[in-house]
Amino acid sequence: MGAGTDPLPLTQDAIAQSEKGLTPQQEPLSEQSSLVLTLIDSLPFLPLPLVEDWMTLTAQAMNEIANPAMRQPVKDRFWEVLVSGEMDVERATIGVAWWTTKGGRELVVGRDAQQVPMMSGAILDESKSSRL
Repeated sequence: MGAGTDPLPLTQDAIAQSEKGLTPQQEPLSEQSSLVLTLIDSLPFLPLPLVEDWMTLTAQAMNEIANPAMRQPVKDRFWEVLVSGEMDVERATIGVAWWTTKGGRELVVGRDAQQVPMMSGAILDESKSSRL
């Protein structure tokens, strides 16, 4: 994704709130995270044949946001769209199938970066080795 990753400047509302001594509730956003939020907000309005593909594209784009502080509000919004009832029954059914059997869970929740693919029963401690 070629969108900018630098934080966007605060909006006039956030500036006015900070001048009044209030803390703005706006999370830091970049062009990249704003674009992904737009994709997420479009999911409830897509034609049915496109929903599954766009969910995958949106989750992949979300994972490309390098800054965790900017990725978390996007992930929260994705969860909100999936579980809040914003999607009608048909789109929600597609979403459940995508989440459970089509790799959606893995794309959104992801893997721990430290976790290395390993065979079941593999020896983790290098000092204990197989005697075969």
